Amino acid sequence: MIKSNYPIITVTGTKGKTSVARMLDFALGKNFEQVLRVDTDGAYINGSLIFSDDESRDRWGYTPTNCPGRFLALISDKSNISILESTVFSSKTGLGYKAHDIGIFTNVFEDHLGGTKMLKTVEDIAKHKSFVLKSIKKGGTAIYNGDDDLVVSQLSVIKPGVNRIAVTKKRTQNSDGAVCYISEKNLEIIVSGKTVLKLVLNDFHWLQINHGPSLYNFAFVVSALFSLLSKEKFNSSINLLSDYTYDPAGGRMVQLKIADGPRVILDFAHEKQSLIEIAKYARSLVGNDNSVVGVVRLAPSRTAELIDDTAKSIVPSFDKFIVYDMVDGFLRKAGVVKGFANKKEEVGYISKLFYGFLHKYGAKSVKRIIREDEAIAAAISDAKQNDVVIYIVSGDSRRSFEFLKAAADGKKVIIL
Repeated sequence: MIKSNYPIITVTGTKGKTSVARMLDFALGKNFEQVLRVDTDGAYINGSLIFSDDESRDRWGYTPTNCPGRFLALISDKSNISILESTVFSSKTGLGYKAHDIGIFTNVFEDHLGGTKMLKTVEDIAKHKSFVLKSIKKGGTAIYNGDDDLVVSQLSVIKPGVNRIAVTKKRTQNSDGAVCYISEKNLEIIVSGKTVLKLVLNDFHWLQINHGPSLYNFAFVVSALFSLLSKEKFNSSINLLSDYTYDPAGGRMVQLKIADGPRVILDFAHEKQSLIEIAKYARSLVGNDNSVVGVVRLAPSRTAELIDDTAKSIVPSFDKFIVYDMVDGFLRKAGVVKGFANKKEEVGYISKLFYGFLHKYGAKSVKRIIREDEAIAAAISDAKQNDVVIYIVSGDSRRSFEFLKAAADGKKVIIL
């Protein structure tokens, strides 16, 4: 158990950061007087938004997850805990504090590749994200994806005296510490070859067992709770997790059903691996006569090469695409591409490239509707009752949720 009075948990990786931070916040809520969470949308104390993403950008010029330690001043030195999501760009801005008690490294994908001068290869991404392992206190715990070779390549930066938990689907995973093993039915913590904890996955009704990333996120959370808490408090947190619900406006693996309409999955997948995984999950939900529809977009910082590769990779996974643009000239005006002082955004440019590459690689059906609200409205209008629409939300997931409700045109939207 971590002995720090005011522990800090920091999460980084390409995907899963926000989901892990929110799940931890939920699970730890009754074990600490104050829980500070910093994620994509802002800084929260005990679930209440204190400092928004827009406020962070206005005051400091960047998102809350860059240098998230700025927000530690929001909580007092009582019985508190901080859960900080941190992006790759914290390797430039710094974390805003000296060291954390638990560092969680979820994965490394091609997101942001070529989007800034410092990220030319996936190895660069792994190296710049390794701060989450390098900054762990002695006696703390490194929790990492043992099935991701790029993550594993950074383990040498972990300081002596730091504990390790490898999250893996390989029971015989070679690890210098404990293993959090994900099987088809169970999740186990294994120490020195002995199972010291076993959870039955079906006991968590909300968990998408057929969606690989969701299982890894759950395993990261359980590993952190196991490292941090006494047995009694751990059991309390697991009981809380058994009734976890996704924030319907949170934009992370939220599943909804429109009355007499399609099922809709809202997610923030924004690179090829995550798009493929969520489409695979959606495929498991549809019948032979129904379609997996993607309402998709890519960030303005994506290079043409990365957009080409993304399109080529995801075409086989979807039946239909509707492509919208984050820079549509209406909801978002063109500005400067993040990471480049002199590289300007262009209204509709990324969607034009994405649309063209999807056509190039044989997409069965692809439309380009630049505005997000109009894109999701078209998808809902065209979809059959048992289709699954995967709605990749914009940076403002709550606004995206409102767009979905408007697209439902008065029909009841049921949270599944």
